[in-house]
Amino acid sequence: MTDQPNQDMEIAYLALGRLIAAQCPAGFASASLHVEMEGKDTRLWIAAEQPDGTKVQLQPGASPAQDMLEGLRFIRNGMAQEDGAVWRSCVVTLKPGGRFAMEVEY
Repeated sequence: MTDQPNQDMEIAYLALGRLIAAQCPAGFASASLHVEMEGKDTRLWIAAEQPDGTKVQLQPGASPAQDMLEGLRFIRNGMAQEDGAVWRSCVVTLKPGGRFAMEVEY
């Protein structure tokens, strides 16, 4: 039997990573999604780095941004169920080789 909550979180992380990658320039080396949630106010942007070191800051389109926020809310609620705390900002980083990291601030 699988652990459904953990599997659901893994699926949400994977979907979020794909959404971020789809907004980045082709061949990017790394990317970070920056999110600040203050009540109903939310800011998000993506910083991507090309293999040559060129850095660009991107604003996701309305539809991808909405999809990212829905995924982040799911992840945020799941994390809150585990530790009882709700984060207010996070940085999601995509690294070479398909690695993924998420740092949160409470």
